[in-house]
Amino acid sequence: MMSLQLFSISSDVMGISPTFIFVMAIQALAIAVILRAKVMFLIQFAWLGGLYIIHEAALEFLFITGSVAQILITLFLIYRIKKALDYNYLLVMEKTHQIPRNITRNRNFGMKSSF
Repeated sequence: MMSLQLFSISSDVMGISPTFIFVMAIQALAIAVILRAKVMFLIQFAWLGGLYIIHEAALEFLFITGSVAQILITLFLIYRIKKALDYNYLLVMEKTHQIPRNITRNRNFGMKSSF
């Protein structure tokens, strides 16, 4: 009996399974939604689709290259989350008058539509 395999490449890519790469890509999509970054969401969505097509076509070299790029994209999004958290922390500190005004200077309320 043949079992249904979700991923056709049986060997791990650089010691990382393809499942881990796809989970990382889906998490990066979620981070892009949290950051409200429309362009990054579209790039990540297209990249996820491309990785899936490359994986199903069993082009291992392209999948390895795509996996490295996916890791870099995810790290970039994690950096942007950290930047957004730092901005929010400084904004709260300014609005509670615990530090001098820097972000809210010149009638700026510190609101951003995306990070």
